Amino acid sequence: MIDAVSKLLRCPSCGQGLRSEEDTASTPGERAKMPENLRCVSGEHTFPVLGSIPLLVAEPLSFHSSWESGLGRFVEQMTASEKQLLVELFEQNLGERGKQRVTQVVQGLARHREEVVRLMHRLGVTASLDRGVDEQQRPYSPETYLTLIHRDYGWPPEVDEVAVSWERLLRVLPQDFQLGPAVVLGAGTGRLAWQMASQLGDGAPVLALDINPLPFIVTALLQAGEPITLTELPAHPRRSSTATLSRQLKCPLPPTPELQLLFADGLHPPLTPLAFQTVVTPWFVDQVPQDAALIPELVHELLVEGGSFICTGPFVYDTGLTKPSLRYCADEFIELVQQAGFEITRASYESEPYAASPLSTQGRIEHVLYMHARKVASKAADRPSMPAYLRPGPGARLPVAVLPSIAGQRFHPQQVSEVAALIDGQRSVLDITSILVERGVLADDGAADAAVRACIQLLRRQPGQHD
Repeated sequence: MIDAVSKLLRCPSCGQGLRSEEDTASTPGERAKMPENLRCVSGEHTFPVLGSIPLLVAEPLSFHSSWESGLGRFVEQMTASEKQLLVELFEQNLGERGKQRVTQVVQGLARHREEVVRLMHRLGVTASLDRGVDEQQRPYSPETYLTLIHRDYGWPPEVDEVAVSWERLLRVLPQDFQLGPAVVLGAGTGRLAWQMASQLGDGAPVLALDINPLPFIVTALLQAGEPITLTELPAHPRRSSTATLSRQLKCPLPPTPELQLLFADGLHPPLTPLAFQTVVTPWFVDQVPQDAALIPELVHELLVEGGSFICTGPFVYDTGLTKPSLRYCADEFIELVQQAGFEITRASYESEPYAASPLSTQGRIEHVLYMHARKVASKAADRPSMPAYLRPGPGARLPVAVLPSIAGQRFHPQQVSEVAALIDGQRSVLDITSILVERGVLADDGAADAAVRACIQLLRRQPGQHD
């Protein structure tokens, strides 16, 4: 399948094409860990394929190391929790039901730890406690999105949030909708991409992008027909008798060869511009620490004329990462989509349950947007003027144009001057961001490149500046 989608892929480092090649690792152990590679056509960059899933990020070894470090911390934390509960079991004056509950959780923690370790090992990821690992934007934990795995593959039919969401999505699609070559950014488990490829697909590739390894390896193994058992440990169980439960994960969908999972950054997707008929962002917009206004621009760059932009999800921001002014409401985001050159064909915004485990005393009710929009040429004249190098995705790798009359000037705040000094006609937004993060001028908090774009926009507004 990788060869079939290679024309849709681009090197995340330089933007050139990719080709598949056999691994040239020197030892059998290395070859077993990373059995296949994708290589940039320039020959300068190589990306491993882990368990049939390419790792397409600019620094794949660093990401792989962060996963191993995160798995190490997870094992350490699970083991410590297990030991602490054993101590409490004997120290606390618990009734019979309480003793049974704590004993059940202790056993569940041990099972869960081993299950996760085995699954991660399928990607060549082993537990490490290397404290010197660069954790990228935020430390990785296998627990991230664990609830999504159970929601998508463990809870139905007792609780089937997937079916509710799917029906609402279908209602906003136009009658003439064609999936075509498609990509799902921030795909989670990839279950939605799998369902679209299986039930709406026409034989064209469907790519699912995410950077979280555990949900993807679960989906890859289910696609291959392998049985998977995963223990659920609700934080607030309804009953002492079901404080943990070993679930046999399953999916009613048939294996779908058109689906290709990719470990990749949804904000800087390693994809060919203007190559997709459909782009989907499920529960993605408000999870982005940068300005979510970049998302419609990014989608516009990927879609062919007349292509579909499908957005689903609530607008529940991480208040520690997203500035108050950038926490867009649903109607604001729809306006941003229209300004980016799209025509809204249909949208709904209603409440639905989310992450409400049948084992738990709590869940969430969220207002969720389901929107279908079409890229329309006539809207292009209404789009705000923005040079290609300031657009997210492929644009982030393009050289920033030199702005001659700013040379030697001082600007406020200091970061603007730092950015101005690095614009040389060769460095891209990502290059400038990397340098400033390394110098400590900007924090590596997931919003650094958005800050660089904002500085460049300020510089472009100086008298006499133009591209």
